[in-house]
Amino acid sequence: MGPASSESPLPTTCLCESLRRTTRMVTRLYDDALRPVKLRITQFSILAHLNRRGDVRVRDLAAGLQLEETTLTRNLRLLEQEGLVATRAGEDRREKYLSITRAGQELLAKAIPHWRAVQERLQERISTTTWDAAFRTLPKIAAGAAPD
Repeated sequence: MGPASSESPLPTTCLCESLRRTTRMVTRLYDDALRPVKLRITQFSILAHLNRRGDVRVRDLAAGLQLEETTLTRNLRLLEQEGLVATRAGEDRREKYLSITRAGQELLAKAIPHWRAVQERLQERISTTTWDAAFRTLPKIAAGAAPD
């Protein structure tokens, strides 16, 4: 098969590719920083969310973290095994509620300085304007990508 015709040129920029590349790099940075407390950034985010929200339905946690429930369930399995998250059935037995345990709160407290160090490192490396713009822009991109 020959080169693409001029009628269907190959894209030179792709928002998805750029966001995924950036996400991989940033995720690696946070994962490396959290390694001493044996957490990944996805697990840290779950614990932090539960710490802020308290008792929450799995469905609501998935929505809050913008994760598929199956992806969230895989991440929760280890947190539950480690005693960091507790699960209970709701009034409707099909619903599961989650909460962070005392051990989860203690680990989160140990992890926060490692997380904060990455936040500070990134803030030092990029301008305040870029940092602030990211927090204004990324939610707009997410909203634009949301299903109609």
